[in-house]
Amino acid sequence: QANSLFAKGSLDESVRWFSKAIWLVQSGQASDVPGELRSILHSNRAFAHLNLERWSEAETDCSAALALNNGNTKAKYRRAIAYVELGRHSEALQDIDQVLGEVPDTANNKEAKDLRDRILQLQNAGVDGKAGTGARETPEAKEDGPCPPPAQGWKRMEIVE
Repeated sequence: QANSLFAKGSLDESVRWFSKAIWLVQSGQASDVPGELRSILHSNRAFAHLNLERWSEAETDCSAALALNNGNTKAKYRRAIAYVELGRHSEALQDIDQVLGEVPDTANNKEAKDLRDRILQLQNAGVDGKAGTGARETPEAKEDGPCPPPAQGWKRMEIVE
């Protein structure tokens, strides 16, 4: 259900369904759920948080996913993205280097290489994680006027109801 809602662009509802699934597992109401699947639930909820620009929540979920399964490469990649947006560049670089070590095939890791290049540029510029990082700050709610364009390298998802 959560994956289907995510694909439709219902990100908040997707987060709620992932949260329900995680709660069922953690409360013991859903038993015999392997750690790998529990890790995937956290990683997928983190992906929804990333798309909602909830960087701290995404980082927390990715860290939980990696605590359950340290081999979850998607969770490491997603946590690197969250770290970049939070201005934690050295931690982002550490995660993305691990991702590149786990996925050495250049055909499958272009996005990871691009993210690594971006992290290095931010570090070389001495950016502190606030201004000029390319991190998208949450704009104040406005009832009129268009939304700002997405940052380079990110796609804005259309919500279809």
